Amino acid sequence: MIILAGMGLHDIKDMPLKVLEAAQSCEKIYAEFYTNLYHSTLDELSNELGKTVTQVKRSDLEEKLQTLVAEGAAKNTLILVPGDPLTATTHIELLLEAKKQGVETEIIHASSIYSAVAQTGLQIYKFGKTTTLASPEQGYNPTTPYRVIAENKKHGMHTLVLLDVKAESGHYMTQKEGLKQLLLMESKYRSGAVEPATQVISAARLGGCDQKIIYASAQKLKDTDLGSPPHVIIVPAQLHFKEEEALNLYKP
Repeated sequence: MIILAGMGLHDIKDMPLKVLEAAQSCEKIYAEFYTNLYHSTLDELSNELGKTVTQVKRSDLEEKLQTLVAEGAAKNTLILVPGDPLTATTHIELLLEAKKQGVETEIIHASSIYSAVAQTGLQIYKFGKTTTLASPEQGYNPTTPYRVIAENKKHGMHTLVLLDVKAESGHYMTQKEGLKQLLLMESKYRSGAVEPATQVISAARLGGCDQKIIYASAQKLKDTDLGSPPHVIIVPAQLHFKEEEALNLYKP
């Protein structure tokens, strides 16, 4: 069978006990780190689980699904994912392929950014569509995140903006980079989605002992250093008075 398991939001201390138990019955254990930055190493995972953990790349999970599914048909296989295992479409594809091949699967859920953002005081049910802000490249500068923020605001919904992860090159977009991009889009499209005076939330390393959450204007935050990644940006819509009371705790 294939067991797809979340490692939790920040590091190995967030890993569910169910994962430790599942590892004992698995002959092969893999971990991917391309969907988010995780603060525990392969060696630390191997020591904790008492078995060798092998890293898999994006290409292994996206282009070699048949190989992984065939391995899962022959032996118990555990695939570890930062955060919760079903927040990346890659992993849904793995489950679908396993189902087609008649291979049994199991999911072990864990903490993720989607629940951790509630620490800001924003009400989870008021979040609209999530969007990912990609790093611009020559001939590629998508503006979808800006449009998503504008549409969510129109409906009174907050927006969680995930920031680009390029694990292969070791680049993780910071909130400073992200806000500079969003403000450039605002200067071009001028729909009021993220203006310099717009109050936004930037969060870094949620779940870690050194996490930071700051609530300030986009103009101020684009020049604020939150330290090492991962970072996220949250653009709130109209606030409930309790949300506003909570966010005031994070004003610099």
